[in-house]
Amino acid sequence: MNFWTPNTPRFTGKNAEHLRAPFLRHRLGSSLNEMGILSLIIRGALDGPLTSEEYYKLLRTRKISPRYQREAFKKPVDKGHKDLPRSMGEYILKQNPNRAVRLGTRAL
Repeated sequence: MNFWTPNTPRFTGKNAEHLRAPFLRHRLGSSLNEMGILSLIIRGALDGPLTSEEYYKLLRTRKISPRYQREAFKKPVDKGHKDLPRSMGEYILKQNPNRAVRLGTRAL
């Protein structure tokens, strides 16, 4: 069983490939749509030319997504770290005015 979701073991066909999307969780579809890559991934998968390398290249777009940045920021905060989230917060806030990250950084 895969650690990131209990549903993936149901897909066991030869054409099934398990691709991760860290920190996007249940909002995966809407997050990919916000990033503008959902249709590229779906078309690539349906037409056949989408490789795992191309998928992960497209998924790099998530690094500028405010939703992804918020989730990535929260992870070390939840584990009790302060230095890493502080520097992450500064970096993220230079890119965009992410409210959750701004408030989280102030709270550190």
